Amino acid sequence: MHNNLSIIGAGNLANSLVPSLLKAGLQIDFIYSKNGQSAHQLAKKYRIKATSDIKKIKSDIIIIATTDSSIKTVSESLQLSKDQIVLHTAGSISINVLTQSHKNAGVLYPLQTFTRNKEVDLKNVPFCIEASNKNTYSQVKELAELLSNNITELTSEQRLALHTAAVFTNNFTNLMYTIGNDILTSHNIDFNLLRPLISETAKKAISNQPEKIQTGPALRDDIKTIQAHKDMLKGEQLEMYELLTKWIKNRHRDMDKA
Repeated sequence: MHNNLSIIGAGNLANSLVPSLLKAGLQIDFIYSKNGQSAHQLAKKYRIKATSDIKKIKSDIIIIATTDSSIKTVSESLQLSKDQIVLHTAGSISINVLTQSHKNAGVLYPLQTFTRNKEVDLKNVPFCIEASNKNTYSQVKELAELLSNNITELTSEQRLALHTAAVFTNNFTNLMYTIGNDILTSHNIDFNLLRPLISETAKKAISNQPEKIQTGPALRDDIKTIQAHKDMLKGEQLEMYELLTKWIKNRHRDMDKA
């Protein structure tokens, strides 16, 4: 595999990707960001060159780790040789966004949540890969295997489905935590009381089919408890409670009929 890379983007993912690439023995030529400041901050930490001039990027492999909405524009701005490879790291963006402009294109999508100031060990993070041709695929697979022990080949359509599922299980779940915290705060109750429940629920979901561990008043059709909850809620919280209660009832009613 080619040893030298450049990273376009210096956000949440790049802050975990850069140290993992270096630990794997790979050379990072440049970290690029449009305004230069975020790239310089990340590059300084690891003694790498930073740039805001995309024309300087001539590496064998270029990894686009920007926001999803920027990938197409960044891809179109790259002037690559016939041997260079360009990858993006997004779950919801088709590989076609790259192949419209480049022969050797691929996807290196880590299925994990990233925050700028918390480095994530990528070794156990699932990486979903795709490539435009066999040679590029072998390069992408080799790169992914240097970063993680969990590699899966997915088409763009499959990856979009996975990303959609991840939004439900991660982003929407975190919103539920936030709503729970809002309810507790309004009644002067510490959110820490919910942490063991959150942990146990996550453990059960990991070791079981999620639909088989559903509990709560909606599943039991406990009308009295449901009404008591609704009486203390209002606005969007009440709308959300009613929607999810109805969804749980309908889903498990259909399961019972099956």
